[in-house]
Amino acid sequence: MRTFAVKLSCFSALLLAAATITPAHAANVCDAVYLASIKFNQTPSHAYVAVHMAGLPNSMEDVFAGGVEYMKVGDQWQRSPLPQQLAMKNMQEKLKTHPDTCTVVGDQIKDGQATTLYRVHDAKMNIDTQEWIAKSSGLLVHETTDLHESGTTDTRIEYSNVQAPAGVK
Repeated sequence: MRTFAVKLSCFSALLLAAATITPAHAANVCDAVYLASIKFNQTPSHAYVAVHMAGLPNSMEDVFAGGVEYMKVGDQWQRSPLPQQLAMKNMQEKLKTHPDTCTVVGDQIKDGQATTLYRVHDAKMNIDTQEWIAKSSGLLVHETTDLHESGTTDTRIEYSNVQAPAGVK
């Protein structure tokens, strides 16, 4: 009888503790997405982007190496005009405020890696994104973005053998 009373007391304490956890204290699904974005902005990477806007396909590349972001515009590489610290600041702010709605879709193999797929809705910008985050590294490995009336992007990201483009100042 005493064992039952102790178990009941422990169960009641657990229920009370669970009831007092507010969403502000519970982990937000978007945390994994924001942390992967922060890690992405700190890790040398080479992104290949297929862009479909106004029905016209186009492609872009983006390299982050040595603390500098480079963008391939047409056939020319150039340094990004946006400071990397701004991207970091924006992601850290999102980690605090959680302005997006995120959903875990589930585990998938993407680009040869075991990943977790997340759907992200940015209501402010009216953008829907799917983000595949590698289970082994926590890094973003693939992303598709639906810009609704404007078009779509499909981005594949690599992290090995990343170097700054030759000849870019």
